[in-house]
Amino acid sequence: MVEQKIPISGRNRLTAAIAEAGTGMARADLATREIDLIAAAKEAYFETGNHDRQLEHNRENQELARQFIDIAHAKFEVGTETQATVLLRETDLARLEEAALALEGEMAGAHALLNTLMGRPPRTPLGRPLLAETLPGLSTAAELDALAAARHPAIRMAGASIDTDRARLALARRSTFPDPAIRVQARTRNGDNRFLSDYDTAVVFNFPWANPRRTRNEVALAERAVRAAEAEREAAHLAVSGALHEQLARLAASRRQIEVTRDHLRPHARQNIDATLMAYETAEIRRQPLARSLRVAGIVEDDDTRHRVLAAYVDGRIEKLFVNYVGAEVVAGELLAPLQSAAPDREEGIHRPAGTRRAAVAHRRRA
Repeated sequence: MVEQKIPISGRNRLTAAIAEAGTGMARADLATREIDLIAAAKEAYFETGNHDRQLEHNRENQELARQFIDIAHAKFEVGTETQATVLLRETDLARLEEAALALEGEMAGAHALLNTLMGRPPRTPLGRPLLAETLPGLSTAAELDALAAARHPAIRMAGASIDTDRARLALARRSTFPDPAIRVQARTRNGDNRFLSDYDTAVVFNFPWANPRRTRNEVALAERAVRAAEAEREAAHLAVSGALHEQLARLAASRRQIEVTRDHLRPHARQNIDATLMAYETAEIRRQPLARSLRVAGIVEDDDTRHRVLAAYVDGRIEKLFVNYVGAEVVAGELLAPLQSAAPDREEGIHRPAGTRRAAVAHRRRA
């Protein structure tokens, strides 16, 4: 039996439309990948240029820092500057050198990424990036919105998805229309079974009306798919528009920052540096004593050879200490502590007369 369908309902055309929409989605996906690669390459290129400019400014700042260190040393030698200032200047130079090493590492990473994106070995030498001295003009938000709606891959992919679902919806609706088919069917053969002796030819129609619920379900599913695709395209458009406006705001802020740095900060910093150098070169020469004081850190220890231990020869009680903390200074003849004891009275009473004994005891008690 041989059967050939005649697609008079347009199913072949709708199937071709579905395939074409799928091809559009594939093209949009390819465009997305291309844009991502181009954006990554541009970002790596401008990052390399930015690091190169920062290294150039860092070298200039290091040269100025060395000049300030020389000035601080010269002033320190004549006593008009402190050692702390000299150490501060040297610390500033060390920080600049550390920042230069960090910039060189980041620049090497950007070089490797740029070479990889261009399909070259990561260590391939690159020339110095050329950056424009003037800032490019910015388009309006309305112009960029229209351009993104027409050419952004995400929106194009969402549009192709809508075309696919609409073609499937039309195909589901066309499934209620039967397509005729021409059928040729053999009935008998010749005796040698090599040739047909009799066959039937007919036009056959397949009627899909026996299961209308299935057709309605397919149509409903296709309609929901179309609505979901349209919502997805609207969401993609809003996401692209939001990202676009965010980037425009960042670009405007970066432009203002560049203009402020170029037109105000750098000229003022240059004037400050020139004024500092000029003040050093034109400083007044004064005649002063050749003296210098150094502030150093250390530990002060006492002299053990100057320690004295006082031992009492008699029993008694110390009533009060006039030297009551470690490190107190004393002088010869100074009273350290009064001693109250009865033993000296008995001993002196043996060796002295009564009048002398009473006078000595009274003197001792007064002391």
